[in-house]
Amino acid sequence: MLGKKGGTPCVLIHGLFGSGNTFKTCQKMLEENSIEAIAPNLYGPNTDWAKRTSVLDTGNDIAAISARVFGKRVRPVVLGSSAGGKDAIGTAIAMNADPEAQVQNLVLVSAQADLAGEAFSLLPHADQTKLNAIRGVPAIARFPVF
Repeated sequence: MLGKKGGTPCVLIHGLFGSGNTFKTCQKMLEENSIEAIAPNLYGPNTDWAKRTSVLDTGNDIAAISARVFGKRVRPVVLGSSAGGKDAIGTAIAMNADPEAQVQNLVLVSAQADLAGEAFSLLPHADQTKLNAIRGVPAIARFPVF
């Protein structure tokens, strides 16, 4: 856990070459802004990331972690950094499929300009319901890498 206990819940999703520890440098800022965050390790030699077949699989895993830590009815902010932006979109889709566990805000930082289209194309059984699941989720920040 990072930040201030009992603060606004936030799920921090690192990029391909990062880890949950990537966000430790933000500890003071999280505390000062009353944000309680989790930053799961998604990639690396001690994870099964290579076995994942879709963005939605990873999103479902992250949504389950969030529900265990914050409770099912809590609406977290989901932030994806770099390649973690795809997983953030998958997480928003997974969470928003459950009306009681929807995402408060979706934040993409240093993400590719075509990230959303790329993430959606990776969904194996994309249907209109899943694609519409993140409509209405405010995207409060997006900084494309050029």
